[in-house]
Amino acid sequence: KGAIGIMLALGLLVAALPMSVSASNPSTRAAAPAASNGRIVFRQYLSDDHSVGAIFTINPNGTGLFRVTRAPLDAVSTEPDPSPNGRWIDYMVNNPNAPSEIFKIRPNGHDRINLSGSCRGICQGDGFPDWSTSGWIAFQRTLSADFSQPVGFNAIFVMRPDGTYVRQVTQMGANPAHPAKFDDLAPGWSPDGQTIAFERVDDATGHHAVFTVNASGRALHRITPWALDAAQPQYSPNGRWICFRSDETSSTSGNIYLVHPNGTDLHQLTKTVAGTGKWGACAFSPDGLYVVSALVRSSP
Repeated sequence: KGAIGIMLALGLLVAALPMSVSASNPSTRAAAPAASNGRIVFRQYLSDDHSVGAIFTINPNGTGLFRVTRAPLDAVSTEPDPSPNGRWIDYMVNNPNAPSEIFKIRPNGHDRINLSGSCRGICQGDGFPDWSTSGWIAFQRTLSADFSQPVGFNAIFVMRPDGTYVRQVTQMGANPAHPAKFDDLAPGWSPDGQTIAFERVDDATGHHAVFTVNASGRALHRITPWALDAAQPQYSPNGRWICFRSDETSSTSGNIYLVHPNGTDLHQLTKTVAGTGKWGACAFSPDGLYVVSALVRSSP
């Protein structure tokens, strides 16, 4: 399989990044700094078995590739998200020998700081951070009383950019000592910092759907049908749209869709034929005119 990083404008292919610098798995999120359309931030695998990965930045025209992170040789730095002022990038590190953690780092690769200091006890890992304009980071946290058993769940949390004032937003009544009905993953803030879109998994069916909830944990609302298997939502800069990818459980099929935050005007942005390729996570450019994603084409 080969992956191609692509920017889309209203469904029209306008630019493609070289294959050597594109994401090689559709699960990673691509993002752009919050000022004018600047550099794209993404994860690139550095090993054939996808056991090593780092955060890179690149210009939208494919020039100026720069490696930001240097994780251990058996770890994957992934899911990067820039701060609103562009001075930081938060991201997660998947390590096979330890719980996943969230870090922040300067775009030049300096001042790496661990934000998962509060992950203790029943906390079994943090991931998928998303920085809001209101000064909070939303993320998913795995809670389990016994990680060796099929118990516990993933929930959406928020914290300050220094890792303090951690607060749970979803799954408040779930018991980490028992299997939960849902898992909540991959949050994305609305531009006003009041609402979080996220991916909910129905553990009984395995289907995914996009939900929204306000930052206090109230007004929970599903905005995509379960059958669409929607994942990794991200708001447009003006808050009018949410982009997401479909067919989350498939490795060879999936497209980018748009929907209004109230669930109306759901429509498909990309037109890949089922079984021929899978679009990865998406993000809007700061001017709202483009969506950036990665296409993994299926082998013949």
